[in-house]
Amino acid sequence: DLALGLLANLVSVFEEVIGEKIIEKERFPLLSAWMQEFAEVSIIKETWPPREKLVTKFLAMREPYLAAAKPK
Repeated sequence: DLALGLLANLVSVFEEVIGEKIIEKERFPLLSAWMQEFAEVSIIKETWPPREKLVTKFLAMREPYLAAAKPK
């Protein structure tokens, strides 16, 4: 669980940043259930970085790539 635990947090952050679903509950019901269950463990919730800070960080990291990809 710990090896993939970061996935449970970052997938939803990345989904918000890119505006697309990465892991759909319908296609991956067991993985989705595991991610939700893992995220609800109190010690895990308490130690994850604040979600909004992660979203802000990854949005800022994404901007230069989007700007470079725009046609000139």
